Amino acid sequence: MKMKKYLYIMAAMAGAMAVSSCSNDEIVITTVARNHTLTYNVGTKTMYDQMEITSDIEDGFLRNKSMCIGVTTFLYDQDGKLVDQKLSTLYAFNTITESFVLPEGSYTLVSVETLLDPTDNSMSQWAFEGIDNLSTLQIVEPQGAGYEYFYDAFGVATTNVNLTEELTVTASPDAVGQRVSVSFYNFDESDFVNLAFGTIDAVTGYKLDPTLSASERLIKDMVGEDELIIRGLTSNKGTDHQYFSVYVLDDKITWCVAVQGSSNANTANWSVWGGDTTWDLTSSKVWYFGTYYNANGSLDTAWETSSVALTQWYEGILENATLVPDVVLDLPWGSTVSFVQALLSSYTMTKGDNGKAILVDDGSYELRYEGKGRIDEICYSFLTETTGLFETDVLYPNDKVSLDELKAYCDANYLLLVEYEGIYMYCDMNFSTYIMLFALGNQWNLGFVDVSYVAGSSAQAPSVPEVMKAKAQIKSGIANKCTLSTQNSRLNQLVKDAVEAFGE
Repeated sequence: MKMKKYLYIMAAMAGAMAVSSCSNDEIVITTVARNHTLTYNVGTKTMYDQMEITSDIEDGFLRNKSMCIGVTTFLYDQDGKLVDQKLSTLYAFNTITESFVLPEGSYTLVSVETLLDPTDNSMSQWAFEGIDNLSTLQIVEPQGAGYEYFYDAFGVATTNVNLTEELTVTASPDAVGQRVSVSFYNFDESDFVNLAFGTIDAVTGYKLDPTLSASERLIKDMVGEDELIIRGLTSNKGTDHQYFSVYVLDDKITWCVAVQGSSNANTANWSVWGGDTTWDLTSSKVWYFGTYYNANGSLDTAWETSSVALTQWYEGILENATLVPDVVLDLPWGSTVSFVQALLSSYTMTKGDNGKAILVDDGSYELRYEGKGRIDEICYSFLTETTGLFETDVLYPNDKVSLDELKAYCDANYLLLVEYEGIYMYCDMNFSTYIMLFALGNQWNLGFVDVSYVAGSSAQAPSVPEVMKAKAQIKSGIANKCTLSTQNSRLNQLVKDAVEAFGE
């Protein structure tokens, strides 16, 4: 029995030696990387705050659920190959959370935030291309997509992670491109049917590869010579302020104001102002562009970074465009000095005291103010130190305002009584005010005088200011040498009264 046991052990050892001596193959050990959970939180409000349209998106689209927020996230491995893709949607600016279970390694997350059609989660103006590789991923405008308005804005967040354990990362997409709020002022005074904002060339896509520079990411669309790309438009609704807000990816634009009349409305033919000026957009996410239509057919334009600044520019245009301001037309005859001073609180007074006008040589009392816009000075004359407004004179520099422009204003608003050697005398439709237009050195004087004051000036009231007589140089007997606008007896009497008052 003992011998058999030894023989068995020896046979087993010999077999093992035979097996080991018959194989030279290497032993391959395969290892599998551990999986970890990557939790990814994405904020959705930042990009809309940057564009200053958060409330517009909330109230115009999310509240009524006509559109939803969509965050599309692409996950790429260290070789730039697509690993996963997810979409989250919501109707409020909340944080979305995505989870990925992944092997240890380095990854890149690219999230794109846009508004989506909730019926099919589609983007109306954009489409993704080249999603399989990070190097080819881009968002582009499909052929024939149309105009991009403020609600077509998108934001991008790129996050690199090295996953070695369970990890939570956060991101907030930043707005790409700029919003341009376009305002048309005073175009209701024109005959144009359609109004548009255009550019020479446009950026129609954006590459999402984070290794590219800002300029390398832009996909540009070049147009032919004498062509433009309409970025946004509106019909001329006959109001003094019309506007829309467009979205552009361009870092700089060569811009145009384009219009259509009734003869070419809704065609591809536009009349264009501009097209030779380039504006750099990179210093702000939001721009306010304004254009003002002048009576002579020219345009004034401005680029500002706030609505307040654009409003100030517009108010300055109005001051320049307004020949006769309300502070002249809104004052009833007989007004007190205090009432006039209150109405002109935003003007700089150069003659007068608080509640008091200053006595001048002819026995009347005056307040004087610096003008605004194209007006040099405004002068108010009173019967006493504190009350009795009877005359207002507005002085314009003749290098900024023409006689034709002032005469056109008077012809459109008043009745011509007398024209004599470059002096024009009008009255208003109520026969309560004389309007005098004449040259005074290098200025034009447009004077408004109370008719009742003129009629009674030969009695107890002070005479018409000597400076007014010197300006007008109206001579006695003027009625015999001038052309009367009508044979109406009332107007004839006004002329007679004015000649007696203003004559030598």
